[in-house]
Amino acid sequence: MKAWVITVKYVGAYKFEERKGLKVLAIISARKKTKEIKNYLEFFWNVFCLSLGEQKDVSKYMNPNKLCDIAEDGCGARIYTVLGDFIVEANYSDILDNYIHENQDWLSWKTPDLPNYK
Repeated sequence: MKAWVITVKYVGAYKFEERKGLKVLAIISARKKTKEIKNYLEFFWNVFCLSLGEQKDVSKYMNPNKLCDIAEDGCGARIYTVLGDFIVEANYSDILDNYIHENQDWLSWKTPDLPNYK
């Protein structure tokens, strides 16, 4: 099954173990276009990183402050933004498995050109 896997990761984790601090925020239908996925990333960025005043500034209809830069890596297969100490990214992935381990829900997926994640 193909889907967009949206994750958040603490930047400090890159210095240590690759998967440490990785949290799946959402699994989104593969039918969604890149532009729609960017909207999801912007939403998560607004919710987790902005104060109410900053949210007000970016929600203006005319001349909003654009505080979130979203970049694409590859053919729309990886979209990411840096949220202070966190990276939120969406990867177009193959969902390999979903299972319960020690009362926690786990997801295993494979993104082209990136390692398997669990």
